[in-house]
Order: sequence, then structure tokens, then C-alpha cells
Amino acid sequence: MGGHELSGPLPKELGLLTKLEEVSLTSNHIDGPIPDSISQLENLRSLTLSYNWMTGPIFDKFECLPNLESLQVENNKFVGALPKSLGSIAKSQIKVISISNIDLTDDGQQPNPPVVIPNTWYKGLPKLQSLNLGTIGLSGKLKDMKKWQNLEDLDLRQNDLTGTVPGSLGTKWMPGLNYFYIFGNDLTGTMGKYLCPGSGVNIVFDNSVSVNEACPSVSSPVTTPTVSPVTSPPVAIVGTCGWGTVGN
Repeated sequence: MGGHELSGPLPKELGLLTKLEEVSLTSNHIDGPIPDSISQLENLRSLTLSYNWMTGPIFDKFECLPNLESLQVENNKFVGALPKSLGSIAKSQIKVISISNIDLTDDGQQPNPPVVIPNTWYKGLPKLQSLNLGTIGLSGKLKDMKKWQNLEDLDLRQNDLTGTVPGSLGTKWMPGLNYFYIFGNDLTGTMGKYLCPGSGVNIVFDNSVSVNEACPSVSSPVTTPTVSPVTSPPVAIVGTCGWGTVGN
């Protein structure tokens, strides 16, 4: 139901549709938070809420969605941390995560804690293929990515990342890697020898990052492109995967 000018918050009763496999409500005027009742959709494979006005912290009970493969919530008004539970799903099927063009660090009232990639993501997303965290105020240092052996696309553009590019990011461990966008950060140092421009991977990086001397000779870093910033009572459910607090 994308682009139908739907407005208002998502109803908590959505959690009663337990056979749903896909929720796609992109390009509407939906506001408010993602309701906790979403955690009842055990068959859900795809959750797409991009290009809306949704607010509050991003839903963080993904351990209740064992079949989820794709989460796309870019271009909203969420604030706060990236959901740790995305990396805590038993036998995770997650392939696509797109949380971009959202300033997660600013709720308009007071600054929030730094936004970092949760440790659970580095360890618990073995089927991850596409990760887009561009322009969300992401900070900190990148860690070992060897668990992401199926990774194809990684977009971390225009954030506040520091440190160096992990040596574990490269075609030795990720043979299907297609592109890596890391421009607009505060990264330094030299990329690993398995991350070479012109070797089948489209890499866009800043002058503060160097190509490994083991790579074939290449021209200077790609010029950084311009990117635009971008009330019915519920059924009582026992356990943590439920409706949560009822309210307007």
C-alpha cells in the first residue's frame, strides 16, 4: 500500500494479522512509532516503512520475528539507537537492512547517545547481503565483519565514523561484494589488500583513506558525489513478544 497517502499511526491491531508475511507502506504520511504488536507477526518476512514521518525509537523486538528477511525504514524521523535485537534472532534470515537518511542523534530536544553499529550485528547476521546506514549520525569505529560472508552492498556514507576500514572487509571473505560507499566520514589509514578499486567492487572513499599498496595501480579516490540529506483494547498476550503499553 505504498503511495496511498495513508496517515496517522500504525494501529496496534496490526499484530492480530499473524499470517502476514509482508508489510509494505512506503511513501505515505504515517507517523508515530512502530507498535510493539508487530512482534506477534511470526511469519513476517519483509517490513518496509520507508518515506514516512514515523517517530520514536526504532522497534527493538526483532528476536520475535524469526522469518524476517528485510527491514527498510529509511527516510523517517526515528531517533535513538540502532536495534540490537536485529542481531539476536535465532537462525537469522536477515538479508537486507536499510536505515538511512535519518538523524538518529537529534530528537529536537536534547542530544541522544552516540549511534553505533551494535555488537550483536557483527556476530548475528550471517546471511546479510545489503546494509545501508548512510546519513544517520553513525559514529565510533568499525569492527570485524568476517561473519558477513554474503555481503554484497555496504553503504555507510556521510556519517561520523572514525578509525580505519577493517581488514576483514574485502572479497576474500565476501566474494559477492559489489559496492562499498564510505565517503563523508572521518576514517583514515589504508584499506585491506582484498578491497581494491577496479577489482569488481565499486568503492567510493575520501582522500584520508588510502588504497593498499598490494592493489593494482589506480587513480585517486572517486570524487564524492552530492547526496541530499536526507484505541480498541488489545488481546492479552503473555511474554515479551506482545502488545506493550497501550496508549494513544
